[in-house]
Amino acid sequence: MFSGTTKKQLAVASLIAATIVAMSVTAIAIARAASSDRDVQGGFTGGPPFGGPDCPSPINLCATATFTGAIHGPAIAVVTSLTPTTETGVAVGVANIVIHDPRGDVRCTESIVLNVSPAGDAEEGWICEITGGTGHFANVSGHMEAFGSAAGGGDLRGKYGGRLTFP
Repeated sequence: MFSGTTKKQLAVASLIAATIVAMSVTAIAIARAASSDRDVQGGFTGGPPFGGPDCPSPINLCATATFTGAIHGPAIAVVTSLTPTTETGVAVGVANIVIHDPRGDVRCTESIVLNVSPAGDAEEGWICEITGGTGHFANVSGHMEAFGSAAGGGDLRGKYGGRLTFP
């Protein structure tokens, strides 16, 4: 079959090939085990915005929410800016959010687009860049995106999803 190749050379070549395959499989398994990305999803409900002494916002605008799903617990959003756009009834803003999950806090900076038209349902969409956390979420990074509305003037309800990267 292999002219001039001895059985010993074939055995050594087979052993080297088997070693390379085993090392590759091990490297792939280690990479998968070390993969620290985790998809998250769930829902949230939020009450009406508020201001006053319990709101550390520079524009006196805060909100509370409750998250369910992969990240769950009460949350507070401290809005740092809210600016009308040239589109009637549409505003963009930035908020700092802390979700108090029983395993630790998740902190993120949210970029939001909001329907502020009195005739609307306060529809919103946001992307929240994870900036860290405590406990289980210490040094976590990643993002979450969400959408929701307060149909009929009720509480805000929505869904979130995203990916967290753990160190």
